[in-house]
Amino acid sequence: MAQDRVRQNIRNRESPNSTTYYEILGLHPSASPIAIRRAYRQLSKRYHPDTTDLPTETATIK
Repeated sequence: MAQDRVRQNIRNRESPNSTTYYEILGLHPSASPIAIRRAYRQLSKRYHPDTTDLPTETATIK
């Protein structure tokens, strides 16, 4: 899901309404590097096949 959003945002980069990486992570652009790292790790755990509660097929695709 997040990867799909990232890919779509890269394609639509010129669009003024495009989502930023900060929005994907749920952070403000002035967030500290530590907060960015934590948010990224939480999001990656959500979709990693070994640590997610999502079905294996869904986690593998995303």
